[in-house]
Amino acid sequence: MILLPKEDIDDITYDILKSSRAFDIFPTPVDKIIHHCDLRLNSSSDFHIPRNYISKNIDAFKRMQKKILGVLDKTEKVIFIDESLVPAKKTFVKLHEVGHNAIPWQRDIHFLDNDFTLSHDVKSQFEAEANHFASGALFQLDRFTNYAKSLPLEIGSALALADKFGGSYHAAIRRYVERSNKRCALIIIEKNVFDTNTTFQVKGNYQSIRFGREFGKLIMPDILDSNFPFVKDFHAGKKLHTDGIANLNTASGEEQFQYHYFFNQYCIFVLIFPTGEKNKSRTKIVINSSQGHAGIIL
Repeated sequence: MILLPKEDIDDITYDILKSSRAFDIFPTPVDKIIHHCDLRLNSSSDFHIPRNYISKNIDAFKRMQKKILGVLDKTEKVIFIDESLVPAKKTFVKLHEVGHNAIPWQRDIHFLDNDFTLSHDVKSQFEAEANHFASGALFQLDRFTNYAKSLPLEIGSALALADKFGGSYHAAIRRYVERSNKRCALIIIEKNVFDTNTTFQVKGNYQSIRFGREFGKLIMPDILDSNFPFVKDFHAGKKLHTDGIANLNTASGEEQFQYHYFFNQYCIFVLIFPTGEKNKSRTKIVINSSQGHAGIIL
């Protein structure tokens, strides 16, 4: 088994984007990339497992089948996708399957993709490589980063980029923060499954390189109660706002930060940056706060 560095996967992604003429086409033409890679999508709405994926343990197979999002049948060169997925997730799963076919050492291995293998915390290098390919292809490598640099530091910029490239808000906001040249961090929060009325769970904690160098990682408890301003925003029925102030603990001590809040009906996204962080841009972002959609005005 040969594990590839991320740089090598980016090289593979670049070659495919360039040869398929997908660069600078928005939203990213995923089906065009699939066709260029000599793959095809099944046209049936009846999602099923190809016959060459037979589990020796029928009970285990049935449990797995309920969670499957996508399958690449490498013998027939067909990608099967769960048609019930929301469009943005379906797009990512398609490219994830293309990645399994594009990464050289993976081509002779058959597998199934489920929610675990596609999560951000996936431990399997095998799946992480396909995820890295999918993200790079969807956001066209440095195209996303270059666009982000020209936009103001705000949650609306990430939402606008998600709409532009055709990705999910979740993936775009995370990429926006992790590749930012500014000091910013992101907290992703979900309802606590054990207490859906009052508390929330921290599901993600990310920061830009510059933020990490100055403050280290934000120190957040696993469970947030109603004393946290983000939870108060939720209980106040807010969907999006850009005027938050919060004192938060970091590796270097307590600091006051500005924050932008966005709730997409599934998760709360909190974009955090130090007060006074430079935020100059000739571009303005206009957001429909009732729908959560963002548009760019030059």
